[in-house]
Amino acid sequence: MKNKPFTSFVISVVIIIVKENIMKTRRILFVSLIILFACGYKMYAVAAENQVLSRWEDKRRLENWPIYSLLIKSGGYGNGIPEPQQWETYGILKDPEREPKLREVLEKYPNSEYADDAALLLARAELFYHGDPNAAIEKLYKVISKYPDGDWIAEDRVWLTIISEITKLGKDGQLHPREPRKKRPGGELGESFVYLNYLEKEPHNTADEAKYWIAKIILKIDLRGSRYQEAVRNLKEVVEKHRFQNRASKDLVAAGTLKCALLKLLVRTEHKCHLLLIKAYFDKEDYVNVTTTAEDFLSINNGHPTCQDVHRLAGEAYESLEKWREAALHYNKYLSYPELAHKTRVKYEQKLKEVKTRY
Repeated sequence: MKNKPFTSFVISVVIIIVKENIMKTRRILFVSLIILFACGYKMYAVAAENQVLSRWEDKRRLENWPIYSLLIKSGGYGNGIPEPQQWETYGILKDPEREPKLREVLEKYPNSEYADDAALLLARAELFYHGDPNAAIEKLYKVISKYPDGDWIAEDRVWLTIISEITKLGKDGQLHPREPRKKRPGGELGESFVYLNYLEKEPHNTADEAKYWIAKIILKIDLRGSRYQEAVRNLKEVVEKHRFQNRASKDLVAAGTLKCALLKLLVRTEHKCHLLLIKAYFDKEDYVNVTTTAEDFLSINNGHPTCQDVHRLAGEAYESLEKWREAALHYNKYLSYPELAHKTRVKYEQKLKEVKTRY
């Protein structure tokens, strides 16, 4: 009985500790619930914000409208005539309205994210509108040195597809930004917005695009081949730079849901450079380098739309080297593409039969 007070004291202490622990546990649970609720609300708010932004990916572009509007022109660069068509016809098209606007971007907004786009477009204007390939090459090298890390997102076909959705013609005769829409349009316009959003997240590099055009111009006009190695060097630099990035899968995912044929034809700069390098070797009849570079391209970009042309060139190169089995393999791959024109299909079916008789 003498220990009763002590026992009571111990029991009281235990009860107090248990109560305190229960209260402490409740506090911890309560604080945890508050934290979880706050995190959940934050995640919901971010998701809601992302949803809004995903419906209006051009918000940043609208905010920079004074600069952006100087880069575009209703009807397209060169009155809507595609650059490949201008190139093939050697048409010297004058565009007195757009070039001053592009220069204005460089003069008024030299630190803008669009300055590199304007510089590249002006360099290409030397070729398409002034017919001076040497001046174009000179300006393209300046673009490379001045904007080595610039982002190139000026894909004209995408811009012109959505221009009517993000702009309106005002009473002053000028284009003005529309108010953001709550829901994106469907069809090809909606697909264009999706692809434009992708281009902003995975932009082409301005310097890479400039190197592609330098090589393209040299290989087209330098018939004597004195600058051939210069063209090859520029193409190789882009290919080697992106060798381990393997962005072809992202391109396929971005374009996978697109039904618009024009958008599916948009190809990343490093893919264009790799393909142009193969064609350069082929035109030079350097068939060993054709096959080596083609196999390299296919190993990196398997499944990409540009593989179609690579299989054709590889097949013809192997045929020239009298490597019949390899030629047959690539002709088979080339013929597996359903969109081949009838005459083309007949031609390469005949080629396939011929090489098969050689082994």
